[in-house]
Amino acid sequence: MKIALPLLNRHRRTRYAHAGPIRLIWQGYPENMPPMLRLHPILDRLRLDTGLDIRLVYNTKGAARREGPIEYTQWNVHRWDRVLAEADIAVAIKPLDDPYQQRKPATKVISYMAAALPVVCTPSQADRQVIHHGKTGFFAYNDQEWYDYLHALIQDPSLRSRIGNAARRQVIEAYGDKQVAAEYEDLFERVLANRPMPG
Repeated sequence: MKIALPLLNRHRRTRYAHAGPIRLIWQGYPENMPPMLRLHPILDRLRLDTGLDIRLVYNTKGAARREGPIEYTQWNVHRWDRVLAEADIAVAIKPLDDPYQQRKPATKVISYMAAALPVVCTPSQADRQVIHHGKTGFFAYNDQEWYDYLHALIQDPSLRSRIGNAARRQVIEAYGDKQVAAEYEDLFERVLANRPMPG
């Protein structure tokens, strides 16, 4: 019996404004960043087509810095969930031809969803079990799909709100404290029921 980890997010997105910079966020280790470079020219095109200030934030290890519309912020155990809640859209690319990436659990997208962020990702096998495409996030497999889904979310704060809040409701139901506690209680009851009486 496998019991999921409980959600650790304390903060969530509550306002989905259209003005100001639109921040896309990715959290993870630096060694997992190279596939994300695929998004840079797509974001350049989105900035040109929409006229909006669109930024990609890498929340990861290393020094904070900014390279034009690409921001690097230092991941911190005390702030990671607040950083998510300050973003507008969460992104992740787990290449389909990379066996290691495809075996990874859905922990990252679950954290994104718990922050009430709409997620666009090229998913792992586990991510496909969590996100309901078009309802709690989007799966993008090629550059045009990445452009289309991001364009729709960037242009429409009500879509970000609808997808983000649906995503949060889904993961709270599946991975919230009450659900995880109930699963542990069920496990303990099963163990105790099969334990021999002390003699």
